[in-house]
Amino acid sequence: MSGFYDNFAAVLNGEAEPIVKNEEVHRVLRLIEAIFEAGEQQKVVHFQE
Repeated sequence: MSGFYDNFAAVLNGEAEPIVKNEEVHRVLRLIEAIFEAGEQQKVVHFQE
């Protein structure tokens, strides 16, 4: 896990590209939102990429 934080610091310093891309983060956040929606509504919701 320290590699992630080393990369994060290097990105902030302009020395590296992020290991985790913004598109990947956005996809995971949409999935988490769908999971919460399903739990709140107590039904299956469809996750679209």
